[in-house]
Parts: sequence; C-alpha cells; structure tokens
Amino acid sequence: MSLDAPTRLWLVEDDALFRQALTDLFADADDVDLVGVFGACEPALDAIETEGAPDVVLLDLGLPGLSGTEGARRLKARSPATQLVILTIHEDDDAVFDALCAGASGYLLKNATGPEILQAVREVRAGGVPLTPPVARRMLTHFRQIVPAHSDYGLTEREREILGLLAEGLAQKEIADRLFLSPHTVDTHLRNLYAKLHVRTGIAAVSKALRERLIG
Repeated sequence: MSLDAPTRLWLVEDDALFRQALTDLFADADDVDLVGVFGACEPALDAIETEGAPDVVLLDLGLPGLSGTEGARRLKARSPATQLVILTIHEDDDAVFDALCAGASGYLLKNATGPEILQAVREVRAGGVPLTPPVARRMLTHFRQIVPAHSDYGLTEREREILGLLAEGLAQKEIADRLFLSPHTVDTHLRNLYAKLHVRTGIAAVSKALRERLIG
C-alpha cells in the first residue's frame, strides 16, 4: 500500500473510556483510518486471519487474558510488516525492553497528548521510531553497557549521524530539519542503513547500533 493512502490502524485497549477517546481522536484524522478496535489481543489475532493485517497496531500492555507483550510477539509473527506502537502506563525498564524485544516499533506513555499519539502512528508508518525521551535515554544507557561487536557494517558517517538522532527519539522530519536535509533524503539513508544492518525496522536498527557500539 502506498504511504499516500490512509494508514489502516487497529487499536487494542481494554479501558473503555480511553478507547473511546482514541477513537474520537482518529476520527478527525484524514490520513489514519481506524478499522479495528479490540478490548483484548485474542480477537485481534483472530481478525488477522479473517480480515487481513493492518499497517499499524496501537497496543496496550496491561490487557486481560493474553498480555500485550505476548500479543505483540504473536502479532509480529503473523504479520511481520505490521508496525506496533505500545501505549501504556508502564515506565520501568523491564516493560520497555520486553515490548521492544517483542517486536514493537515504538513506545509511548498513556500521558502522551492526542497529537503526540497521532504523530507516533504517522511516524512509525513512515519508518520512524517513536519513543518518549525517557525511554530513548534508557535504551542508550542499557546498550552502552553491552560489549560491542567488531563489524561496522560499512555505515557512512551520515548514516551513523542519522542513527544517533533516531536513537535520541527524533522523528524523521526532525532529523531532516536538524541536518538540513529533505525528508526524502533521510528516508533514503534509513533504507540504506537498514539493508546494511540486515534489519527491517527503525527500532531494530537502533537496538543493533547501540548494542554493537556503532554509534556513541
């Protein structure tokens, strides 16, 4: 599907009031089409088989039945191309890293504003890594403590620079503005470095780069 088409979004959230607030939020967005709303992971997983997978899933962690983290793993297993944005009250390291390792492409706290949540959906669809600044800092701290690998994967200086900004939680447009580049140029650099790192998502690229000390 072209990125010019509306993003097909699913919402998996058990809090009825919060679910309705998000439904109202996305109803006003021309570029996001909320096509599935679920109160638990199990019906969402079933819907993949009957309705096909969406582009993005906004997923709560604290769900009844199957946890959001396990649900993320199963959703990614059934539809690797679907991008997951975790939306939760949790800030502790275990919840953050479990969600990211389960395949999440972004992580936002529930106290994020409506525009921030909407921007996260747009950003992850465009290949970005929406993270709250505290989560981005935790990732940097965590991965800097891990022994680096020896390969540099042939990354250019510009690619390392963009990876570093991505790891700080900057969106693609913010990276473009910071480096005085066009968004298209940033997107091209990201696609090239994904290929070099043998990853498919921004969060996987950031995780690998930090883990192997490819960026500072």
